[in-house]
Amino acid sequence: MEIASSVAVLLMLVVISSMVLSFYVMYRITGNGHASMYYSLSSIFDTNDEGYSALVLSAVQAYSVQFYELVAVLIIDGMVKAVVIAFGVAIIVGIITSLNIRSKLMSIANRRMSGHVVVCGYSALARDICEKLHGQGKRFVVIEKRPEKIEELLGEGYNFVEGDFTELEVMGRASAASASSIVLCAGDEFTNLLGVITARRINSRIRIISRARSEQAVSKMHRGGADLCIIPEVVAGIEIGNMMLGV
Repeated sequence: MEIASSVAVLLMLVVISSMVLSFYVMYRITGNGHASMYYSLSSIFDTNDEGYSALVLSAVQAYSVQFYELVAVLIIDGMVKAVVIAFGVAIIVGIITSLNIRSKLMSIANRRMSGHVVVCGYSALARDICEKLHGQGKRFVVIEKRPEKIEELLGEGYNFVEGDFTELEVMGRASAASASSIVLCAGDEFTNLLGVITARRINSRIRIISRARSEQAVSKMHRGGADLCIIPEVVAGIEIGNMMLGV
């Protein structure tokens, strides 16, 4: 933001300096203050250069000494025009970026989905789940609120909803009411418990799978409406044990 402000101030100084120089040279040529001000302004902001060209022609015909000064001003004015246009384009691009149009269009598309999977919290576990769903061609939406994870989701090209999955409105934007199942993958089991309660409230038929860290949390999640609770560490331990036993 500070860099953008400094660039804006520098641009204004360049424009003002160019206008002052244009006015000075035009006044020397025409001796008319009003005309000089008009042509100084039009040289920067007006795309119709017919009047300006006429002035250049008259300068060539009657004021050959000042002609070279005028050419120098024209070159500077042209450069200022290019800077103004570039800065304007940068502002427009910045506005479009800040509006996050891609996210809004994605949100509209997500609202129309049905029979999909909602993945809550883009953790390492969620990343593995998304890769498998994507590989099988399954439709899914990720709910995530952390900016760094949003950037990661954008890079992967996954559908996502930015926000807190414990909130009804955010669940609604992910079309949880028409989803087939929801997987809660946050590292904090209390947050997952709130997500279980929210999901069950918004869809009484949805299949809810939640990550847990303790047996106590598992019982709470089942009471809250979870159909299946998984403790990744326990599952990993079982798989390692099976591998060691050759099962």
